[in-house]
Amino acid sequence: MDNPENTLFPAPAADLPDPERTAPGVIETVGTILFYFLLQALVSAALAWLLAWHYAPAGSLPGMAEIRSTMARPNVTVAVIIGTLFGAALGTLATVRWRWRPWLAVSLPPGLGLTGTNPVLILVGVAVGLMTPLAGGALTKLLAGDHDVSQTVTEIAEGSSVGMRVLLVVAVISIGPFVEEVLFRGALFSALRRWVPPAWAIAIVAAAFAMVHLPDLHWQWYALPNLALLGAMCAWLRVISGSLWPAVAAHAANNLLATVAWFVASQAS
Repeated sequence: MDNPENTLFPAPAADLPDPERTAPGVIETVGTILFYFLLQALVSAALAWLLAWHYAPAGSLPGMAEIRSTMARPNVTVAVIIGTLFGAALGTLATVRWRWRPWLAVSLPPGLGLTGTNPVLILVGVAVGLMTPLAGGALTKLLAGDHDVSQTVTEIAEGSSVGMRVLLVVAVISIGPFVEEVLFRGALFSALRRWVPPAWAIAIVAAAFAMVHLPDLHWQWYALPNLALLGAMCAWLRVISGSLWPAVAAHAANNLLATVAWFVASQAS
């Protein structure tokens, strides 16, 4: 049973409107996902320019050379990434809340699943998030062969202070997973379920989730199965629990394990 009081975005007490008119649709949801990544690009560019202006001589406006020089500072780069995640998340979640508020606290499609769940299922989500990278990582290594697999987080954090690394990890395991689960396993999964069976919805959402991360992976296709597996497991958690929170827990645990593993490896090398 849905419990709106346990959600971050409580649904209003009034009757829910017509789902055909207000529930997430596939095209609108895809547009919202694209909006999220566009916001990342815009916020990142704005923050980089503002920081370059801060470090520029008084009275001068920074150009591309000054922006590149400023972004070469590891702590500045990490600060821009954290600010980008926060800014894009804030804008996207505000849009989601404005557009689909009545459906946020509804567990089953067309709802987004931001409703309370059994704490045991949260623990199951954490376990899934910790185990999935083991299988996905092995598959990636098999497909990659002798090629290196980049890890964007560690590349960003290289040379930065410990404090900035900690802040980056916190952002990577909290802001990113929550927004992406709301968009993919919340809105997109619910939109697809109006047209296709659960298995097809899980597969499509997993594939879409993997593909949107391809630019961050420097177009290394052999890393896609790992992300697709995570996306499928998060969607499965959404199905069995009727809530988005186990998927958020799995996504956060996956990011934490991957980040810690790469940081440890970089310190050992």
